[in-house]
Amino acid sequence: MSLLSLFGLENKVEKIPLTFEEYFSRWIRIKSLIENNEQVMKNINNAFAVEYLKQKPNQELIKLGYGNSHIVYSISSEKFRDKDNETMLALRLLRGDNKIFYRLKTDDEDDNYNLFSELDSFCKAFVLGKNSAYFLGLVEWKDTDKFQKGVVGFLTEDVTERKTFESHTKKEGFDEYLEVKTIKSNNKFFIDKVCPDGYTMDVLKYKKNIIKINY
Repeated sequence: MSLLSLFGLENKVEKIPLTFEEYFSRWIRIKSLIENNEQVMKNINNAFAVEYLKQKPNQELIKLGYGNSHIVYSISSEKFRDKDNETMLALRLLRGDNKIFYRLKTDDEDDNYNLFSELDSFCKAFVLGKNSAYFLGLVEWKDTDKFQKGVVGFLTEDVTERKTFESHTKKEGFDEYLEVKTIKSNNKFFIDKVCPDGYTMDVLKYKKNIIKINY
């Protein structure tokens, strides 16, 4: 035992519990920062329009990567601070060329099973210590023609910081991770789950705390 710890002088690092409520509360705090940032809201709108209306990207938009079903855009060069953490923003969408879209409700007005199952997989990964992105939340985008009912994407952390860091994907069982190499360390982030297995009612809180954008 060190002398510092013996006298109770050793710095204590606050350990944040890995709970759904902790993960959800991060989204609530960061959501308010996003909604009050006019340029970031414009960038989110632009990313949806690029992917689903085939419009041109503005100068702030960067395509980070894509897979068979998803595509991810960096939507701001600005860092957002939450407590002792700074994070950049990314928008995760279903690829427009697949002609499949996430909506809050399905045609029979039930909650979208696939959307909330995917959301739930990130929340569970956080609780299980699989190193999800720092936060995750939902954004709904509408236009006056094709997408009057709205389509939904995920707002999350850009762990590559606009491709500043080298990264590559890695699969482990039914989970997919993004390995990110920085100057100081290598980190592995949960980014997807093959065949999400349903969702708990807790994730429906996100539906009532969604960012809404009209084109």
